[in-house]
Amino acid sequence: MKLFLTIALCAGCFFSALAQDDLYQSAKALHLPIDSSTQLVTYSGEVRGNKTTEDLFNRALEWLDTAFRYSSTGLRIADLGTGKIVCTVSVLDTLPSYAYATLTFTVSIKIKNGRGYKYKFTNFYFDHVAVGGIPNVPVEPMMHATRKQYDTFVGSPSIGGYQSLLDKILAPIDGLMQIQIASLNHSMTRDTSGDKNTW
Repeated sequence: MKLFLTIALCAGCFFSALAQDDLYQSAKALHLPIDSSTQLVTYSGEVRGNKTTEDLFNRALEWLDTAFRYSSTGLRIADLGTGKIVCTVSVLDTLPSYAYATLTFTVSIKIKNGRGYKYKFTNFYFDHVAVGGIPNVPVEPMMHATRKQYDTFVGSPSIGGYQSLLDKILAPIDGLMQIQIASLNHSMTRDTSGDKNTW
């Protein structure tokens, strides 16, 4: 009888914790930047300078070739006349439980002759979040997913705190973007003329 009561009590606590987990809808540990007009996770900025469109255009293409050397990159626009480069990048990401997913995002660079450039990283989504998971899961719904949505994303039922699992899946995005932004800005502003003046 004691064993039955102990099992019933443990089961009650377990299902109570699951219910509370479903009420907690946002990833508290995660604050990815959201663009107010598109409502998409977006990393963007503007760097001022006085280099020519051609110089910055070539530097941007060189950066894309080196920064994502071990990734899949699909160039969609590379127009020197308008100073615009747009490409899609796919990188392999390690998820909790040693599963893998492909994180895909769009990189846009707009060069303004003699005035610098603007960059934007946006349209983040996972392709096959886990083994058996569905393809093309945008990051934004994952940030505030319910347990049922999370289970759909990964293709199997979750046990325990699904929100902490979501944080583990999404948190590396911010670190990756900070590294790529620093890398882009270094490549675009480095001095190649031999003097020590950079802009």
